[in-house]
This record gives sequence, structure tokens and C-alpha cells, in this order.
Amino acid sequence: MFKFNKIILAALAAVMFALAGTAHAQGKIAVLDIERAIYNSDAAKARIEAFNAQADTVESNKTMERLQQDGQTLVEKLRAEEAILSPEQKAELQKKIQGIQSDMQYEAKKMQQAQGELIANIQRELGPNLGKVIDEIVKEEGIGLLMTQPQVPQLKQLFLYVDTGYDITAKVTDRLNKQN
Repeated sequence: MFKFNKIILAALAAVMFALAGTAHAQGKIAVLDIERAIYNSDAAKARIEAFNAQADTVESNKTMERLQQDGQTLVEKLRAEEAILSPEQKAELQKKIQGIQSDMQYEAKKMQQAQGELIANIQRELGPNLGKVIDEIVKEEGIGLLMTQPQVPQLKQLFLYVDTGYDITAKVTDRLNKQN
């Protein structure tokens, strides 16, 4: 499997270098971090701030903090009193700790689901304008090859070096802000 990934990466790198030579003759090469462009936009920041201020989110964060403190207290008690506790008392403390861990996992899963919905809504909201903004900037800047910064760790190896002068992420974010 690992060998297969290396072959794919090598093939992708060869294609990218071939395209880069062609694009350089026809226009500039640029890099865009789409996620950063979207999440740095004013609209996304406002949505995230509103999400964090919602009563459900605030309550969930307080619950997580309380559970973490309770769990930490029980773990410290178990460590400090381990030598003097009976096996039954140890088992009871461990059961309480596991219960708290289960509650924390439930709260974390609930928050992840809500955050996922928020991200999907932000992407749906800004998606139509994103394509237009990218097209405008590509034409204005005379870009012949636009590469996105891959979010897959194995593909990040394709970009051994990127001059920040080629990064149009801030321009895209700025245009998204102006369209809203």
C-alpha cells in the first residue's frame, strides 16, 4: 500500500512539473488554499462567532469542562489513595471515571456533528461566489496554472516550496468579503 502511494505521488509530481512548464509559458502559476480563503472571510467568521455564542454551544462547552474537571479529580483521587483503597472502591472509582469518559465522548460527538453542519452551511453559502471570484482573479492576474494546497498529508509533499508571491488566498478572501 505504501509503495503504491509513492508511485501515485511520483506520477502526480511528474504531471505537475510538466503542467508547470506549459503554464509558465502561457501565464503565471498560483497557489490557493480554498479552506483558508473561505474560513478567513468575514461571513464565515461571523457564522463561527454566532455558533460559538449559541446557548447550546456555550452549555456544551461548560459541560465538557465540568466533566473534564470531575474526571481529573477522580483520577487524582485514585492515584493518591490507590494503596489504601479496597479493590471494590478502586473498581467503583474506575467505573465512575469510565462513565465520565463516555459522557465526554457523547458531548464531543454532538459538538463535532454541529460543527460539521456549520462548515457545510458555510461552504454552501460561499460556494457559488467562490467560483466566480477565482475565475475573476485568474483572468486579472493572467494565471495559467492554479494549484490548490492539498489537505491530504501525503500530497503536501508535492509542494516542496511555495513562494508566498504565488499565493492568491488573501485576494480570494478579500473578494469574497466584498461580494457579501
